[in-house]
Amino acid sequence: MKKTISLVLAILMMVIALETPASAKVYSGTCGEHVTWSLDTNTGVLTLSGYGDMSDGQVEAKFKSTVKKVIIGDRITNIGEEAFSIYNDLTEVSIGKSVKKIESLAFWHCGKITSIIIPGNVKEIGTQAFYNCFSLNKITLEEGVNTLDQNVFLGCTCLESISIPNSIEKFYANGLETTQLYKNEKNWDIYNGYKVLYVDNCAVCSTIESETTSIDLKIKEETRIVLEVAHASEKVTCLTIPQNVYKVTADAIWLCPNLKSVKVYSKECLMPNQALDCNYDITYYGYINSTLFSYAKDYSLNFMCFEHDYRSSIQKATLEKNGQLKNVCRGCGKVQSKAIIYYPKTFNLSTKTYTYNGKAKTPKVTVFDSKGEQIPSSNYTVKYSNNKNVSVATAYVIFKGNYSGTKKLQFTIVPASTAIQKANSPLKTGIYVQWKKVGNITGYEVQVSASSSFASGKRNRLTKNYIKIKKLKSKKIYFVRVRTYKVVNGKPYYSLWSKTAKVKIK
Repeated sequence: MKKTISLVLAILMMVIALETPASAKVYSGTCGEHVTWSLDTNTGVLTLSGYGDMSDGQVEAKFKSTVKKVIIGDRITNIGEEAFSIYNDLTEVSIGKSVKKIESLAFWHCGKITSIIIPGNVKEIGTQAFYNCFSLNKITLEEGVNTLDQNVFLGCTCLESISIPNSIEKFYANGLETTQLYKNEKNWDIYNGYKVLYVDNCAVCSTIESETTSIDLKIKEETRIVLEVAHASEKVTCLTIPQNVYKVTADAIWLCPNLKSVKVYSKECLMPNQALDCNYDITYYGYINSTLFSYAKDYSLNFMCFEHDYRSSIQKATLEKNGQLKNVCRGCGKVQSKAIIYYPKTFNLSTKTYTYNGKAKTPKVTVFDSKGEQIPSSNYTVKYSNNKNVSVATAYVIFKGNYSGTKKLQFTIVPASTAIQKANSPLKTGIYVQWKKVGNITGYEVQVSASSSFASGKRNRLTKNYIKIKKLKSKKIYFVRVRTYKVVNGKPYYSLWSKTAKVKIK
């Protein structure tokens, strides 16, 4: 039994020995302050471990043995410049979940890589990162990738497929000229002599197919993202963005000196401020309440609506200046119609002097504008102040509707008048006058004159309701009248004169 077990173990050891090359070995080293590498020469798997950034320069595992696969650990934050350049036998790359950037020339001349997936945690791919990867056929950029620098795919002659995420902000198309993507005529669309390359439903770049000096460029309906389609073009004068577009990147219309209009039919299209700031002479066309509409407010863009929503806009007339009534689109400010609102110029009170009777006085107000037309009373209200007792009363005309401001108008309330009850000449050189008593006054004023017009004559103030006037000329006719007065805040207010009495001296 023991001999049988020993024989089996011997056979197993021989099998293992036959399956394991005598030269199989594991090499290791460092490629960053906290990054190490380990190469299994049996499998050709190069594993990077540790954390933080890789250092720049080719990882020296290249000189130890054939590297077929690279695994970058989950705590490594970048792939260093030229890290895997000229790894001639490399076919597979696995990128960890912490890598933020692939530096320039990182996979330069890796001629056997046919496809690669760039996870969304990688925000930027550096210049010529995959330069001359001539077998690379497909690259998948997952959601989260933001920037592709210059000439990333220069020399990738077999490249036929790129998936572009919605997160992309910069996608430099130079370098694509050497790829099958660029050379395949099916990927191009010609519109008004302008040839646009479409990749993964994204308008990537363009060339000019005609000598046209002014191009109205319309992007295809199914497009998701607009990239470098008109970048630095002197010929594109109008760009039309269809309704399905999710984003227009900064380079799409950057440095387009003759671009005058951008028509955005997509209501939720994102446009970074670098794109919006590229030319202050551009007029942007869009829908009210669209994303572009919000941008127009934030960046003070020239904005016009596809569908106008006209609302009444009032610049009210003041007491000194005409106003204006306009129908204006609330989205872009286009004026449909306008009319002048002439300012209130002339104010009239139905009565300017009232006689006190213990009741509030409310004279009617009429207002005429500067054109001479009466302003309807619905455009103002009238409030009265101090309008019951003897004094100066006030009517405040408070405008509303198409007018603004308040006009102050004044009228007077005077004491009740009196009437002469007796006027005779019981004396040879004098007369006696008696009149009706009046309440709520300060006193009476009596005037006697030899002239019926009262051009001259003596006036007497008194509080009693009669007077004897002496030292008049006998046989002469005199005229007499009486009025009441009331002093308010030091100022006398007078009633109307009574009827004139005529007396002849005996």
